[in-house]
Amino acid sequence: MLDTAHSKSGIVTNFTGYLLLATDALKYSYFEKSVIFICSHSDEGAMGLVINSPLPSTNFENLTEDLGINAELAASPVVLGGGPVEPNRGFVLHSGDYMHKLTVPVTEEIFLSATTDVIEATAKGIGPKAQNLCLGYSGWDAGQLESEIAEDSWQVIPASRGILFETPVDHRYDAAMASIGLTGATMMTSAWA
Repeated sequence: MLDTAHSKSGIVTNFTGYLLLATDALKYSYFEKSVIFICSHSDEGAMGLVINSPLPSTNFENLTEDLGINAELAASPVVLGGGPVEPNRGFVLHSGDYMHKLTVPVTEEIFLSATTDVIEATAKGIGPKAQNLCLGYSGWDAGQLESEIAEDSWQVIPASRGILFETPVDHRYDAAMASIGLTGATMMTSAWA
């Protein structure tokens, strides 16, 4: 499991398990109003998944059909665009009620699986109860994420199960901002301060 590191001053230096909220600096970009869960962060770079961007042309039924999996669910998960890198590669950010030998713990409560086994388990109704199914991911080279945060492109907040798994996808950005007392107007104003 990856531990969140803090500097001697108590400032977070490892953002694994945190959420990034796009600020107004990213308006009109791919990441406008994105909420990204950081799955890993080290001196070599960072990897995260956008958790609030449904893919309009892809649904779970299409995905399982493409993978040759028979879906038996009445209700299926929303397929999200996890980011612009490797958009055909799948990642499932999920609760701890599902484990596979290749499942990676991100925090004590949040896990990451990137094999078709989790899709098949979900299709059979035995997958994780709480999950974000993403195609593609967001990646940063060494020092890039830190620079973007220093440039006020991202607001960093602790991740919560409520935002990750319980808040409807289209409300996650507003819910994440509200969790720290921000609104869209506050975010814009703070960018000019």
